[in-house]
Amino acid sequence: MVSQADVPPGGEAKIEVKIKTKGHTGLMSKTVRVQSNDPKNPTLKLTLKGTIEVEVGFARAYVRIPTISLGEEKAAETKFMVKDRTDFKVLGIESSTPSMTATLKPLEGTTDEALVITYKGTKVGRFNETVTIKTNRAGYETLKLTVTGMVQGDIDARPKNISFQIGSSRTEQNVVLRSKKKPFKVLKVHDVNKLVKTSVEKGATNKEWKIKVTLIHKGTERASTQLVITTDSKEQPTVTIPVYLRPKAALIKKAPKRSKKRDSKFKVLRPSHPEE
Repeated sequence: MVSQADVPPGGEAKIEVKIKTKGHTGLMSKTVRVQSNDPKNPTLKLTLKGTIEVEVGFARAYVRIPTISLGEEKAAETKFMVKDRTDFKVLGIESSTPSMTATLKPLEGTTDEALVITYKGTKVGRFNETVTIKTNRAGYETLKLTVTGMVQGDIDARPKNISFQIGSSRTEQNVVLRSKKKPFKVLKVHDVNKLVKTSVEKGATNKEWKIKVTLIHKGTERASTQLVITTDSKEQPTVTIPVYLRPKAALIKKAPKRSKKRDSKFKVLRPSHPEE
């Protein structure tokens, strides 16, 4: 945030920078670029450095479980840190689903602990769950950690998503569904936003189906939809394919060129957000 955009000769302005530290520990360095109308130095680079200390918390903002198959278990972990362990106690660890367990184990050579999270794939699709740790430390009585991932079923779709370039001659693409184990049928395909039309064909075996996707949307703006494919599989009754419509590069308006004429006033045009 800039205190004032126009800075007179000999004057000054203040730039306030806020940095989100959630999920970060230790040394951090961020860069802010300030663009102005000064022809000799139109971009000022500011580097911010510091050390993030965690009183009580996790080393990461979230944990992602590697993709798992239905019925399979996989684990991931993050560090659980406590700066001062005097009289500190963990009162309990809770999971938002029976499919997930979380336990703390000591880390060798440190007072920190590893929070080990194990997830069992009981339902096909993406999941977004929460692990909650309750402690006796004032101000840190309840700590929550997001856990995400994907359970892969027997039916595999290729590609995982479709992208059309608006204005291109390529208006058709195919999605192939294959089962590794059991035969299945595609019952119907629904386009949520009615941007494409589809047709279904049997593949070479009763474990394969091909869906032809044809673009029918006439707009020129960026858009998206989802293909919801219904099957007769009890384990995987639906398969969802995201569809993206992107404009050609020529349709994206270019920013006007800056004038090289020097103004009597220094003007801050745009400070950037802190960069990694």
